[in-house]
Amino acid sequence: MLADYYEPFILQDWSEIDDGFSGTVWKWIDGVEINGVYIQSSSNLVNIAQAQGFSSGGTFAADITAPVYEGSIVRRVSDNIYFKITGIPKYAPAQAVSQFKQMSAERTELTE
Repeated sequence: MLADYYEPFILQDWSEIDDGFSGTVWKWIDGVEINGVYIQSSSNLVNIAQAQGFSSGGTFAADITAPVYEGSIVRRVSDNIYFKITGIPKYAPAQAVSQFKQMSAERTELTE
């Protein structure tokens, strides 16, 4: 089952934080932990694009109840790499043994 390959990810929240000087700043902060898996695309075209400095793309899969949607950013706990969800979730058919959703995703860097 796909769930056997899940690992911890942290959903990132764009939040207003007190700056310590009676003001606020917006920062990415850790939100809820979810389990999922990122599967890197390995086609020749993707490898050529990566070699030229473009971000790497792939598929992110998670349980259907995970609060991850197009535009979400998740951080993989094992290596602190960030991924942006770039596609609308596709859900496994109801009769599937493993219930999950999969979305296109790409590696990204967070900017403040």
